[in-house]
Amino acid sequence: MNIPSAIVMITSSFPIAAERGWAYAIYGAFGAVGNCQLSWRWVFYLLAILVIPFSVLSWFILPGASAKKTQNKSLDWPGVASLTVGLILFVFAISEGSASGWKSARVIAPLVISVFTFAGFLVIERIVKDLALPPHT
Repeated sequence: MNIPSAIVMITSSFPIAAERGWAYAIYGAFGAVGNCQLSWRWVFYLLAILVIPFSVLSWFILPGASAKKTQNKSLDWPGVASLTVGLILFVFAISEGSASGWKSARVIAPLVISVFTFAGFLVIERIVKDLALPPHT
């Protein structure tokens, strides 16, 4: 789910085609850099080293909320929170299944809770005005 979000952020943040092309190139290059490291763990080390300076830099470079006054959207906190919790629990249950056994409470409880959390997310998305995830997605 991060890749489409990143592509949309690049598309909306860089309206000029040449700048957008550079942004896509940098995004793709950093994805390739992660595959060229010593092991898969280096992807996280590299991200941890680079995220702070790039975050500070982006604060000054990317257009802020004042540049987009036409959009009066607010973040769907309940929807985002329920979706995130549901995904974390689901991935944990699936990952833990082979280690703890599929019939263990350590797997079944997070799996059942994640299903209810996903259902709660769908209910929240029917109620809120600004959706976290568009229905056609």
